[in-house]
Amino acid sequence: MKKMLEPAPMRVGVAAHKLGLHPFTVRRWIKQGKINALRVGNEARIPAAEIARLMGKLPKSVVVLYGRVSGYDQQDDLQSQMEALRTWAKQERSG
Repeated sequence: MKKMLEPAPMRVGVAAHKLGLHPFTVRRWIKQGKINALRVGNEARIPAAEIARLMGKLPKSVVVLYGRVSGYDQQDDLQSQMEALRTWAKQERSG
């Protein structure tokens, strides 16, 4: 399985440009807690995921479905459970 690397956190100026804001506004929002930022020395860095959140572009989340039966002879029950879970997950993701 290939591990995805998250982009490096952005400087305030770069983040402000992406958000269409002034850097002073971004710094003020960091102080107010509206934007989550990391401290790197004296500078604040904003993670790419935080920029995506503010822009309304959230990454797709992973859904893990888990079905269980108590015995091997209940495989048919397990299959029907898993199909019900898949149907539910598709409905939840579509709207």
